Amino acid sequence: MINLIYSDSSGKIFEDPEHLMMGGSGFNYIIPSRRELIKLPPISKLFFIPGSLAIGLNKKTKEIEALSKSHYAVSAFLPPGYLRTLLPAVELKKPKRYLPLWAYTAVGIKKDKFYTCAVKIDKYENWDPGNYDDRKLLLNASKLKRKFKNNSLYNQLFKCATIYHCFTAKNFFLGFPELAVPLSNKCNASCIGCISLQTDYNFPSSQNRITKSPAIKDILEVIRYHIDNVKEPIISFGQGCEGEPLLEAGLIERIIKSLKPSYRNATFNINTNGSLTKNLKRLIKAGLDTARVSINSAIKERYNLYFRPRGYGFEDVVISIKLLNDSGVYVMLNILVFPGITDEPNEIDSLIKLIQRTKPDMLQLRNLNIDPRLYLTIIRPKEKPVGIINFLKTINQTFPSLKIGSFNRPKNYFK
Repeated sequence: MINLIYSDSSGKIFEDPEHLMMGGSGFNYIIPSRRELIKLPPISKLFFIPGSLAIGLNKKTKEIEALSKSHYAVSAFLPPGYLRTLLPAVELKKPKRYLPLWAYTAVGIKKDKFYTCAVKIDKYENWDPGNYDDRKLLLNASKLKRKFKNNSLYNQLFKCATIYHCFTAKNFFLGFPELAVPLSNKCNASCIGCISLQTDYNFPSSQNRITKSPAIKDILEVIRYHIDNVKEPIISFGQGCEGEPLLEAGLIERIIKSLKPSYRNATFNINTNGSLTKNLKRLIKAGLDTARVSINSAIKERYNLYFRPRGYGFEDVVISIKLLNDSGVYVMLNILVFPGITDEPNEIDSLIKLIQRTKPDMLQLRNLNIDPRLYLTIIRPKEKPVGIINFLKTINQTFPSLKIGSFNRPKNYFK
């Protein structure tokens, strides 16, 4: 029995002993099941949602109720590796202004301990938030500053690590495997939840998109240093501070061809929308090892509503995934998960068919960072969801050998 929590206008959180915590699944309010409730993980964050009244189940009347004015809903934001199963239970009327791009998650309290609705989807220890000590990062950065003086990629990574707190950028300074190599300032999609460029819905992007590609000599200098100083390095093109890396396929091709002969131990990876199959062919020929291809849905119409592609379509993405697989590149299919939509029966059936058709090596499941009220106005649920736990169970049972997680892996992981 988890009690509802709410916030006042200053952000102070209170327990409501008269109402039970509820969660959101699409347009539905439900009591969380015991199997999806976990203690709030360390390094989680709590938010209050101004202008949205908290909703709970009245213990006496068994009625679903919105609390009185100024009793605002509270949300959790979970560390990497956790997949939320329920949204916060809030009023779903259109707000005056949509929320910033976070993965809003149901949260409540019992005996002075916070509980949330999630499962740990990936235990890859390299990405444990407890490893990311900013004091150590700044110390290491001060030592590297002279070596990389006037290096444009180094300066971008330092900005992303210290201002935007991007873990993949922090990896360079802390000596962890995956190195972010942002280099594209253009994109051929206009995703509703794009974290680097927002123009439509009156909320800020999480970070500013790079304005130009770093110089290739700067890129090679940073990459060589990283490969020489970490175990199982991953050189990763396609980051949150940039557009679509396939639009810079020529630059990436030059980088891989320059480095691959001397650095066979490194994994060259691209995080992509998979739109430009011809450009992918160039990178495969150059020596690309792994690729993470992102979708929000395996249903074409829903994919188009969220990604808003320009000059390509969903079928192009499918063809690219098949091409990567047929060419020996390890494919990580990245699903942007949203409770109440991803776990609809028609969504699950479509995803199963896509996996059967494209045969990815890994399924990455990541929380879709977006105001739930915005996503639900764009992607309207059509069927009763079965729950994220049951969605996971179905995928595991249908594809028992398919790797499931959240983080990119080196090529040896798949071998």
